[in-house]
Amino acid sequence: INDQRIPAIAKKMKELGAFMGNIVPLIPAPGSAFEDYSEICMKKVEKMREECQPDLKQMKHCRQCRADAIGKLDQDRSSEFSKKII
Repeated sequence: INDQRIPAIAKKMKELGAFMGNIVPLIPAPGSAFEDYSEICMKKVEKMREECQPDLKQMKHCRQCRADAIGKLDQDRSSEFSKKII
């Protein structure tokens, strides 16, 4: 959607004090305004991360963001806090 603007966004975020960015691909979720968009291949995402890396350090280890994630990036603890346990 805004891939042409990402390098400028990374530069601006650095100016505003950000120390790290996380460029992630769009997930065209059914029922959303973006459901008819096609998925972007990870090679394109990696290329964009490399392009922005000189201006703003990039996270490269994330797979997919989740609003319900609990824990550290490499240690998902969501199951420990499920409704069954609470």
